Amino acid sequence: MTAIVCMGDTLTHLPRRADVTALLADCAAALAQNGRLVVTYRDLTRPLYGADRFLPVRSTPDQVLTCFLEYVDQETVLVHDVLHRRSGATWTQQVGSYPKLRIGADWLAGRCAEAGLTLERDEAGPRGMRLLTAVKKERPPITNDAGPRRRGGVLGGDDARRFGFPAAGDERSMLVNVLAAQRATLELKCAGLTVEQARRSAGPSTLSLLGLVRHLADVERRWFRRVPAGQNAPDRFSSTADPDGDFDGAVPDPAVVTAAWEAWHEEVAFAGAYVAEAPHLDVEGHDAWRRRVSLRWVLIHLIEEYARHNGHADLLRERIDGALGV
Repeated sequence: MTAIVCMGDTLTHLPRRADVTALLADCAAALAQNGRLVVTYRDLTRPLYGADRFLPVRSTPDQVLTCFLEYVDQETVLVHDVLHRRSGATWTQQVGSYPKLRIGADWLAGRCAEAGLTLERDEAGPRGMRLLTAVKKERPPITNDAGPRRRGGVLGGDDARRFGFPAAGDERSMLVNVLAAQRATLELKCAGLTVEQARRSAGPSTLSLLGLVRHLADVERRWFRRVPAGQNAPDRFSSTADPDGDFDGAVPDPAVVTAAWEAWHEEVAFAGAYVAEAPHLDVEGHDAWRRRVSLRWVLIHLIEEYARHNGHADLLRERIDGALGV
């Protein structure tokens, strides 16, 4: 198959983000080499407030369709359709509701990379719509004929997207963009692995790529949900009784791999929404270790945390299949 097209707003009508991930994997499997996936969708990740939640859909002399948005959680928005229809001199009202997924550009690009699709085009359109085109490229064979190229392709391909954000701007944008690049690097280092490979460690260490995903899901959860947001959100994979559960529990089981990525994506989505809605970076929370903690410090610490563990991921991935790169 040379092309698959998913237009309109189909993706956001799927029940769960996991279904979007599965659909992209199926598309990648069906596409021939150099085949393309073309997708449009509405980005509902940034919440609207007040009257901005009311969106005109269409209007004629005899009917007016409007919808308004109710934000249920970090993954779902409830859309309420209100249709006014005229019959003669009388207007009637019909109301209906349905859930839609909140899918962002970075999240969808990451799922494409996991499926083995290379982002070719990603741009914003009117009223929150986005257009994405991804291509299934043949992976070049790994060769050391010219020596290892650990910095190969830094200015092109996936690296252009990860590190292509402006190098000047306001503080919040800079911190958010650098952290997003580090998160995307983790996804890239884990892309295309089998379940067994994701769990593979370099003895005697128990570090594995799957363990890093589980660990960083807990890191995101702690520093965004528990500290500045003040939620009662225990770690997903570790506990006081089992402090190394994030790594020790990273067993080669498809369900464990899926659960790890779903948890990581949920925590990253929460963090993104929280940072976007925060009035400023001086918002504070309390942590038993660091005491008073600002959102600014949390973002810097997360960049530090990912940079450290992405170094681990570099070594683990090269040991698994020889893949190199930044």
